Amino acid sequence: MIDRLADYWSSKKPKRSKLWRWLSFLLTIAMVAYLAYAFTQGGLRLDQIDWKAYGGAVLAVLGIYLMSLIIQFYVWTRIISFHRKVSWQDVDIYARMILMRSLPGGAWHWVGRISMYSGGTEVPTRVVVLGNFLEWALLTLSGVGIFFTTLPLPGLGFPLAALTFGAALALAISWQPATQKWTIRLAEGSLWIALYSMAWFLAAMILYIMAQAVAGSGQLDVMEILRACTFTGSLGMLISMLPSSLGVREISLVWMLQATLTPSVALLIALMLRILYTLADAIWGMIGWLISTLIMRKRQPIL
Repeated sequence: MIDRLADYWSSKKPKRSKLWRWLSFLLTIAMVAYLAYAFTQGGLRLDQIDWKAYGGAVLAVLGIYLMSLIIQFYVWTRIISFHRKVSWQDVDIYARMILMRSLPGGAWHWVGRISMYSGGTEVPTRVVVLGNFLEWALLTLSGVGIFFTTLPLPGLGFPLAALTFGAALALAISWQPATQKWTIRLAEGSLWIALYSMAWFLAAMILYIMAQAVAGSGQLDVMEILRACTFTGSLGMLISMLPSSLGVREISLVWMLQATLTPSVALLIALMLRILYTLADAIWGMIGWLISTLIMRKRQPIL
């Protein structure tokens, strides 16, 4: 099915077609308009957060989120490194893709990345489509694998985790050129899985910081935080095609936390995280977009 979808996209228009450029332009305009509305009039209004009370926690979350974005961007550059030399154009595309993740109604950031690479680079459209699915699969499987390790039944959780990580590693190895030595492909694939796992631990750290800020210290232990984070995050990845307004991630997070916290406190944490994640995407996406645009004018490669 994924192969057919990749063939469908790659057959729509030739490389560097004006249609791809117009599509990326329209998505960019829609992204800016939606973020402006969401932060001022919509459900993500910034005045819903008590910035004086949670200012320190918010700054910590923004910094940790940036680390996670850098890790995920690096893995993406490794995924496409077999087809192009990474440049500041990739930073520009990734930054705009981050902004497009906020658009409701499905995985518009995937469509945006496909259109931007197809309209302005030599990477085949099929590679971008399959690369999107590979990135999604590796990140989701890494989260599911970590979740299995947190289950209270090690005899069940660890074997399931091993199978999940094994499947992710097999996908990472199969993506790489067969001409490379298998030891190199194994090391490269293991690196991708390790980095994505690190991104999940950073996400758990964000949840821990917000839980501490809202509910107070000692309410949740590290294992509970990691279990809740990987479960809700992986579930969110699995249903990423659905409109974000459905709030499945927030509902599942409240369900995971209510065993220890009151429903109202758990709901406050979930809603604050949704606002902060969108705000972090907007801030770092805009900064990355601006910096890469300025540097690209000088045509300076980063690798």
